[in-house]
Amino acid sequence: MLQEKQRISDHLLNIFVVGIIGLLLLSATAIYSYIKRNKIANDLSEKSKALTKAEYILEEKNKMLEKYIKSNIKLSQFAHIASHDLKSPLRTVRSFIGSAKNSAKDRLTDSEKEYMTMSLDATKDMFNLVEDLLSFSKVNDLEL
Repeated sequence: MLQEKQRISDHLLNIFVVGIIGLLLLSATAIYSYIKRNKIANDLSEKSKALTKAEYILEEKNKMLEKYIKSNIKLSQFAHIASHDLKSPLRTVRSFIGSAKNSAKDRLTDSEKEYMTMSLDATKDMFNLVEDLLSFSKVNDLEL
């Protein structure tokens, strides 16, 4: 009987020890899960802050880009208007010099004819330069 009580006692002790070990394992698992969840939550919080900062920076850069685009559009419009306004007086000067050269060609000296030719060439060069500047300003508008 004493042996049987001892066996029951040993058996209960084993059950108790196994129960304690089980509780320790369960507690360790719960603590590990809690720590892991907190680490994940902290990581997500840091990544969320970084993402928010990146979004802010992106918005600021988009605002700057929009300003540059508007500025480029205005500059392109200005170049178009300026080229038109510059070409008109050049046409007039060229026309008057050409008319004067043709109507007075018999009365002009060779050097005066040469000056008029040089003046006509200069207005033509200036006209082409204005055209080239306008073409250059339109380069950004072209698609590759």
